[in-house]
Formats: sequence, C-alpha cells, structure tokens
Amino acid sequence: MRSQMCASCGHFFEVEERFAGGIVNCPACGRATEVAGLRDPLWKGLVIAAVVGWIGASSFVASTWGLVPGLAAAAALGLLLWLISRAF
Repeated sequence: MRSQMCASCGHFFEVEERFAGGIVNCPACGRATEVAGLRDPLWKGLVIAAVVGWIGASSFVASTWGLVPGLAAAAALGLLLWLISRAF
C-alpha cells in the first residue's frame, strides 16, 4: 500500500501498489487522481537513457545549426518525451 494525496481536494488515502502509475478515484471527492508510479528499474533506466539522448540530440543540433535551433530541438524533444511518459 502507498499513501496518495488527491490533487483536487487534498485528501490522503491508501492505494494498492498495483495502481502505481495509474488513475484512481478519490474516496472523498470522487475525482480521478493520478497515482505516482512505476518503480520498475527498467523504466528508470529508460528515463535516464531518454534524458541522455535528449541532451545529446539537442547539443548536436545546437553545435551544427546554432543555439536557437538547438533550443527549439530541446523544447520539441522535451515535449515529446513528456507526452510519451504520460502515456505510460
């Protein structure tokens, strides 16, 4: 079991481990609440690899085409990684 706080009403409640990374309804207000998640070591390794790749790709673009395209690439890749992480 893990302790979870509802983002809507601030109520603390217990959630089973199997819901880690998922969404549950708050028992107090009934709204959907995201459960902090994924303790899987493989997931952590993928996150580290994605961040390293993100920094490397952004640096490559910045060194090849300049600072502004490098920052744009960093922002675009960061957004893409964030969207992918929300899907899992």
